Amino acid sequence: MTTARRIPEGIHQAKTGGWGTWSPFYMCGDGLRESTIGIVGLGRVATSVVRKLKPFLPERIIFTDVKPDLHRAEELGIHYVSFDHLLQESDFVILTCAATKENRGMMNKEAFAKMKKT
Repeated sequence: MTTARRIPEGIHQAKTGGWGTWSPFYMCGDGLRESTIGIVGLGRVATSVVRKLKPFLPERIIFTDVKPDLHRAEELGIHYVSFDHLLQESDFVILTCAATKENRGMMNKEAFAKMKKT
């Protein structure tokens, strides 16, 4: 959310005096409303993230996992998709999976090339 709202850029502009004029849309990035959010992994962290995202009214939340818990997904109102589909459809991708040797390098050049341009 910090990146989507361009907060680091805004902080830099404020600290360096680059914020010369103000307008209602200055430094506004994309919001989460009507976006597709993709989550990699669906454990406790992802479950908490999904619950925190819901009030922002994303159009849909999709997830991928090596062992998808479809019952939990149904309870949360989210949908399972393949990793490639998640990359292609998501406006935002959130990694909540454990850092293991099996998924090390998962977000490589090829993965970024498949991502939606938003």
